[in-house]
Amino acid sequence: MLTRAMEDYLEAVLILERTSRRVRVVDVARFLGVRMPSVTGMVKTLVSNGYMQHSRYGDVRLTEKGRKAAEQVLRRHNALKSFLVEVLGVGSEEAEATACAMEHALGQDLSERFATFVEFVKTCPRCGRHFLQDFLRYARERKVNIEQCRKCINNLRLQR
Repeated sequence: MLTRAMEDYLEAVLILERTSRRVRVVDVARFLGVRMPSVTGMVKTLVSNGYMQHSRYGDVRLTEKGRKAAEQVLRRHNALKSFLVEVLGVGSEEAEATACAMEHALGQDLSERFATFVEFVKTCPRCGRHFLQDFLRYARERKVNIEQCRKCINNLRLQR
């Protein structure tokens, strides 16, 4: 079972791998804002659990197991951030920090369900972008445009 810290390190290495050819311990330390001994200790733990490969003074690399876990963490993180920004209208920086906290506080199963919900809302023809825009308008104004809702419902009926 991965701890919150382990997930953060896996996610960091995945993001760093996507932006540069090589990832070193110092890169992970800078990215996470932690000290080198902390990174070294966690990398050893992740190597011993089969999530990473690392040789002394060499690059840090995700194994297939580590990449799969990191991609799941990043997917949940991005879905939560997307929900905060696109549905609730939270600023990007606040959403980034909050999504990071939420992905761990919700737990893996619940945050996975949340990610699936966000994907559904964004792609469902009954919801989609108009739904999100209407919700943001409602959040600002605290009133529903009943006439617009009726038009939308009628359009959906006609499409069926």
